[in-house]
Amino acid sequence: MKTSTPSSFLALLVLLSTFLLPGSVEAAGRNGDGIVYNKSDCGYPNVRFYGFGGDGPGSTCDTWSLNRQKLDKVWSDGNHNWSQDDLNTFFAQVEAAAINAANWAKNQARNICFKAIPPMINQAMGRDCRSTAAKFGSECTAELGLETEGLAVPACIAGAVAIGEQCNVRSFIEREIIEPVTSYACNKI
Repeated sequence: MKTSTPSSFLALLVLLSTFLLPGSVEAAGRNGDGIVYNKSDCGYPNVRFYGFGGDGPGSTCDTWSLNRQKLDKVWSDGNHNWSQDDLNTFFAQVEAAAINAANWAKNQARNICFKAIPPMINQAMGRDCRSTAAKFGSECTAELGLETEGLAVPACIAGAVAIGEQCNVRSFIEREIIEPVTSYACNKI
């Protein structure tokens, strides 16, 4: 009787494991040389990791310290082997898009602010400075808060403070305060 060597036993074990161990029914394409993640036949939110870009044997099903967003991304396309670099790049792009959207929204809110505050101050022309300052923050927030999804609220608070500071040198609202109050307030967005 011929005995097998340990290396031939290991080769047989690896070969059998690819057929006998649970794994993806249809293998995803190779992705690089490192560890990749695939939803395989795991139940949500678990995934398997595979070495050698997907050519290695699969792990047991687990979350493998991936956060919920990365697990969701792996689950979004089960026929793709997701490397950590793929996941990081994808979420960096999502983050960059979110930052761009937030900056766009701030610029729009700032533009709305520069158009809306002068008429608000103009309506108070000749009125008592202190009472106008006291009402300005809430009235501005009511008018601009919803339109800018809350982004203009700091401008409204700053505008009330700026009007209050103007009241140290005047008793009534005057045209000269429109420009400095508007600039100070809207630049807080």
